[in-house]
Amino acid sequence: MVNEKVVVDTINRMLEAGIDDSTIISTLKDIGLDDDSAKNLLNKTKAGGDDSSSSSGSDNSPESKENYEDDDELNDLKNVKDELETQGQLRELHDATTHNMLNEHYDKINEISKEVENVKKSVSDSTARFNSQDFYKKPAVDSSSIEDLNAKIDALSSLMKQILEVNRKVLTELEMKK
Repeated sequence: MVNEKVVVDTINRMLEAGIDDSTIISTLKDIGLDDDSAKNLLNKTKAGGDDSSSSSGSDNSPESKENYEDDDELNDLKNVKDELETQGQLRELHDATTHNMLNEHYDKINEISKEVENVKKSVSDSTARFNSQDFYKKPAVDSSSIEDLNAKIDALSSLMKQILEVNRKVLTELEMKK
């Protein structure tokens, strides 16, 4: 976990810089502290309660303080590096998941489009067979309902293509954000 002295020093710097409490608490939560711990540390630091962490070292020589500060800085840098790596990995996982979902949607849209084309072909074949036969009775399906059905199929196909285009744009935008 994060060294409490490093966190207290960071809180002090943030307070000196005039950063508001909610931003400080949010930052503390980003490094892994829960909400209550973040608020307690902030209140403790504001009240000047960071003396307990500074009195924990028994050697008060300047060399040991410099070594301690160097170690704290190294630990702080390592923690920041680890956090950045973790965020990068999370971003990559999110992008990969989004990409996979878009590919699945693309495949599903293609399947639906093929099925729509098969239905259109089947309807047109049925219509051709029906028209080629000599029936003198009233047909069960009139040509206007077939035209309506074809129009609906075309509208559905157009809608699916628009959905695919929107998915492609979203994927492109996600790729550009990398």
